[in-house]
Amino acid sequence: MNAETVSQGLSIQLRQSTVGEHRETEGTNFIKSLFQGTCSEKDYVAYLWSLKEIYETLELALLKNKNHPAVSRLFFPELFRLSD
Repeated sequence: MNAETVSQGLSIQLRQSTVGEHRETEGTNFIKSLFQGTCSEKDYVAYLWSLKEIYETLELALLKNKNHPAVSRLFFPELFRLSD
């Protein structure tokens, strides 16, 4: 099984299980302003910083657990967003 196949399967599962959360989030003022291109630079930088923190945490957890049977199927460093 390759990274693309696993990623697509996981993506579908995540999308299906978070439909309500996505709808709720899309209704927030920040997301509306982001999609409309009207959010402030300060808010956009804060948003990007929070994404960086999330990716760092997820990628570190994957690295620490890459040999676990459940994680090893999802461990594809080429998909990591951040570099060392």
